[in-house]
Amino acid sequence: MNVNPHDRLILTLLGCLLLATSASAADPLHLQSTVYDLIRSRIARREYHDAETEIEGFLRDRPEDAEAWELLGRARHGRWDFEGAASAYRTALDLGRENAELLRNWVETKGRSSGNVSLIFSAGSLRKDLERALELDPMHVETRTFLAAFYYMIPRLLGGDKRRASQLVSELVELSPADGYYLLGVRAREEDKPASVALDHWKRAVELDPMHTLTLVEMGRYWLNHDDFERALSLYARAVESAPGDPRVLTSYGRALRRSGMREESAAQYRRALEIDPFWADARFGLAEYFERIEDREAAKREYLKLSRNNPSYRSREIRKRLQEFTH
Repeated sequence: MNVNPHDRLILTLLGCLLLATSASAADPLHLQSTVYDLIRSRIARREYHDAETEIEGFLRDRPEDAEAWELLGRARHGRWDFEGAASAYRTALDLGRENAELLRNWVETKGRSSGNVSLIFSAGSLRKDLERALELDPMHVETRTFLAAFYYMIPRLLGGDKRRASQLVSELVELSPADGYYLLGVRAREEDKPASVALDHWKRAVELDPMHTLTLVEMGRYWLNHDDFERALSLYARAVESAPGDPRVLTSYGRALRRSGMREESAAQYRRALEIDPFWADARFGLAEYFERIEDREAAKREYLKLSRNNPSYRSREIRKRLQEFTH
């Protein structure tokens, strides 16, 4: 019997799980490690529902397992259930687990699932969690970038600190120059400086790293907003080349194609993104809108229903309204 590599991996893991289960009384740590490996492999393949179901079953017998709660958070995070993910991450932290990625994920999902009033009261503690994440991993570029953006965007009364943000960005330029210049460009744009200032920073970033994905996307957006579609699409195509497996980049490229009047090409990029991650809500929403534009109401309704089922936190009010319109 021919077995493809993916199925062979699953069979091997399940076999190990059965062996571990039979020996669990003697070696419970082996069982835990095997289950963790299985769940991580599912998350890596974006099989978020299966990962969530399996880890929830595991937690019924081991509710104090902090690492399992973190994995549950990652599975829910992957399918955009930000409230559920934040709850799982918080439980992992309360049980004593602490690492930079967990803290950063907790802050992100808490922010995405909270209303403005709730964020006002929790901003201080979230800032402390980000600072702790940076303390645990001072070289982590994403944490430093996230924290700098937090200090810059939060009002001073709630803990915002533009001086601290500038310090973090300056350190980032030393630590990872391309990332630093990318963030300098973003800050220049957010501060409403002349557009050329942001563009100059981004040009410097791609000089240092010609395939810096985020910078290529920002430069593409810049030229798109200036109606230079040819230059914009060229930059988006380079971004896709630099990160062909990233559904975020494919979705951004799809939006650029749509704005350029290339509807079919746009839909193709959304479909590519969904092949990689069926739970990527932005791509699903873009595909639903495409079907609406070509007046395929049944296909549009199907995609919106998938969104409401797979990503309940995503633009929920707007999607409910659109689904109601399809019933009239």
